[in-house]
Amino acid sequence: MKNNTLRKIILILILLVFVRCESRLKQEVKDTLSKKKSVSKTNQNEQKAIDAQMALGDRPDNEQESPSAMEERQALSKTYDQIKVIDTLLIRNNDTLKLHLKYYCLKNKSITVPKTYFSGDEKEPKDFKTYDFASSILLTIHGNTVFDKVVKKSDFNAIITEDLRKYGSLRMPYIAPGSENTNQVILHYSVSIPVTDIGEGVNLIIDKDGKSKTVKD
Repeated sequence: MKNNTLRKIILILILLVFVRCESRLKQEVKDTLSKKKSVSKTNQNEQKAIDAQMALGDRPDNEQESPSAMEERQALSKTYDQIKVIDTLLIRNNDTLKLHLKYYCLKNKSITVPKTYFSGDEKEPKDFKTYDFASSILLTIHGNTVFDKVVKKSDFNAIITEDLRKYGSLRMPYIAPGSENTNQVILHYSVSIPVTDIGEGVNLIIDKDGKSKTVKD
């Protein structure tokens, strides 16, 4: 009798352990499925956010669509009335130089770029009329003027191609890095045919005594 009772108790305990293990296993499976659904939803939301950014054009440079020729022309036309200025102090050895530069459009100096330059980008290309640009430069040392000149594309004629002399436009310059260790101010320009990728880099080098020269980049 005692043996039967003991067997029943052992059997009940085994059943209880089995039921408890099965219940725990079901809960773990349920938790795993719930986590997968949560991760999947998070990924979906993240992808939706990425898709929304890409729809607005917010994407890496290598994935950005290149502007059309029409968009580039419109962007260029907006600069005709703009005047860009560089006004800064430069240290050259023990001297302090002040550079004041204004970059602006020469509305009395038109350029007509032949339609042949756009034949690969447009179905029915047309000649493009635009304008050249120039920069007026004033360089002083301790209040004394050492260089005062309006720099135009023609100042670089000796070092640019014939096509650039005919159809090129002078782009906004910047101070070339590394020139702070010299006695010179080096301004880097680009002469390029508007709304094309044809152009050349050129430099204007100004010494502290006011002498200047133009060289290819």
